[in-house]
Amino acid sequence: MGLIYYIPGRAAVDKAILAACGLEAIIEPDADSPGPSWRPMEPPGTPLDWPAGCLLGVRGSGGPAPRLLYRPEEQTWSEGGAYAVGFFNDDRPGPSELARPRQIEGHAVRIGDDDWIVPPLRVASCPGGIPNAFLEGTPLADWLVRRIDALWGRVYDRPFGARLPVEEDTNTMAALLAINYRLDPAACELLGLTTTAAGCLGVLDAALDLPRVRAMLADPTAAAILARLN
Repeated sequence: MGLIYYIPGRAAVDKAILAACGLEAIIEPDADSPGPSWRPMEPPGTPLDWPAGCLLGVRGSGGPAPRLLYRPEEQTWSEGGAYAVGFFNDDRPGPSELARPRQIEGHAVRIGDDDWIVPPLRVASCPGGIPNAFLEGTPLADWLVRRIDALWGRVYDRPFGARLPVEEDTNTMAALLAINYRLDPAACELLGLTTTAAGCLGVLDAALDLPRVRAMLADPTAAAILARLN
């Protein structure tokens, strides 16, 4: 069914408000894509006892409408700064519920019981780069160009072996997952996608295209060529 969000202090919600709250990743960038479903709420009975605001969810492609209800005994919630995010315990969302309508090919990363597809990062202007091969010239491609170029700098442009601060590392992993899924950093943490070293390393490996590199190195022909180069 997907994730449920709560934004306090808002009587209504649109795409601009989501962007201002740091939640632009949970909707599609296309102008004609569905906006969020929402309903106003008044205390008492708001998530985390927050002030009046809006409960909202994003309808999946062809999926059922979100259950816009606050049932604390039936749900799990987490604070995400300017918003809260939660899900029904009997309807925990996975890759199929959170997938964007158009998926970019990549490597499957096993986190918990699910496989999440993480595409390898490539400079957007390079031939064969993800945006060039995927809906070039559309709003979605423009969005991907900006997102991938920014991630490229965060993942590659740092001293070899340097570690990012933990929060920045987590946000980077969430942004990598958000290329193919409607996810934000708080949702990734809530679902346990960025809370383990194995999960984060798997996402980073896929973004660096290391599974393909390892497969190449395991090929006897490639190994012979490398041996001659050495």
